[in-house]
Amino acid sequence: MITKEKLKIYLKYGGDGDAWARSNFADKHAKISDNDWALIDNLIQDLTLIENKVASETYIADIEIRINEICDGEETKQYLRTLVKTTFKNPKRN
Repeated sequence: MITKEKLKIYLKYGGDGDAWARSNFADKHAKISDNDWALIDNLIQDLTLIENKVASETYIADIEIRINEICDGEETKQYLRTLVKTTFKNPKRN
């Protein structure tokens, strides 16, 4: 389950899984697993495709279902979407 706390840890390391893995802070590693990290990576990638308007309607619908299944609530989902729109936003295509 993805929580806002896990997203904040992910954000602290800028999405850099190697930096997080090398951090060696047992408390942070107890709060977010490698699997959680990969899920967040994938969600950010998927939402970035949607944000950049390069995803099909079917793909968007599938991602929405997935987000609803793996995020713990509306606050987490909104925080994730905000991260994609601000922190992890890719430059617009020409």
